[in-house]
Amino acid sequence: MTDYFQGASALGAWEEQKAMDEFYILDGSRWQWGGKSDGSFDPSKPPDLAKAKAAGVVAVWWRATYGNFYTDPSFELTYQLAKDVGIPFGAYHVVSPDCDPSSQIDRFYDVCIDMRFEIPSVLDCELSAGRDQKAVTACIQKLADLMYEPPVIYTRQSWWDSNVLPWSGWSNLSLWAARYSTALSSPWSDGRYKFRDWSDWTIWQWSADGNGRGAEFGMRSASVDLDRYNGTLDQFKEFAGITEQPEPEPEPLTIEERVAKNEADIEYIKGYLNL
Repeated sequence: MTDYFQGASALGAWEEQKAMDEFYILDGSRWQWGGKSDGSFDPSKPPDLAKAKAAGVVAVWWRATYGNFYTDPSFELTYQLAKDVGIPFGAYHVVSPDCDPSSQIDRFYDVCIDMRFEIPSVLDCELSAGRDQKAVTACIQKLADLMYEPPVIYTRQSWWDSNVLPWSGWSNLSLWAARYSTALSSPWSDGRYKFRDWSDWTIWQWSADGNGRGAEFGMRSASVDLDRYNGTLDQFKEFAGITEQPEPEPEPLTIEERVAKNEADIEYIKGYLNL
């Protein structure tokens, strides 16, 4: 079961990107299907992940679950879309500290158990749900411990440092930092909003609500979350555990097929030599 979630499965060849700023990571939810505030969305109007791939998207994370009470209705459909176009796909869970961690992880894996992901799973940490630092910290720690693999932690510095207690183990988990700016070269390249518990970042969500770039990446929403990896495309694939799948060897010809091919070659040569 662990292999389902460690991002180690192979995909077909990707289009090569020439430089770090020429590839994107995208994360989304039912909102990218044109979701409504009443919780609905139109399954007949899917995002165009082929367009996203052509625009340089090399991986997609999608919301799977929230707490122990909600499953994103677009998750399974988007998973299949990603498989159809060959984009590496992963799941994220929105942590709700007012819910029992075991029941949260049960819901997450109940939704994901029959799926095969190419990239690691993510804990989305941005809600305190009225709980204090000790309770929030314990919930995230327990969820991370219960997962089949070390999760990526998605959060923003202003929330994390105020709602989560220091712990030496945080730095062992990859950080996905949220801070929106087109003027920065990293989440804290201006010296502000540097995380207490990490000295470096792995993924940076640098653009989101209000960017007006949804259509550019095939989304049904006006805007879309865009992310960068702290390294090259090859380094991202190594981090995610993605391996290129070699072109399959052609099936050997049967005796009948070889005879027919030889006869066709002979006829071609005769025609060429006017025999």
